[in-house]
Amino acid sequence: MDWARERYTATAADAAWPSSHPQYGPVLAPAGLWAGRLLWASTETAAAFGGYLEGALEAAVVAADTVSATR
Repeated sequence: MDWARERYTATAADAAWPSSHPQYGPVLAPAGLWAGRLLWASTETAAAFGGYLEGALEAAVVAADTVSATR
């Protein structure tokens, strides 16, 4: 299934190619109930290479280091 063509999950803008690679980076830390309990770790949260496998690996290392430091 091509989700970009599925009428319930996409818009016409989803079919257009982006004009450039999106800018990704660290997300704001959660507040309230989730503060200190929720950790984002995905390619989109990487400081460099967001959207690529290298970004996912970087995010994984950062997440693992963060978890290790809090134990």
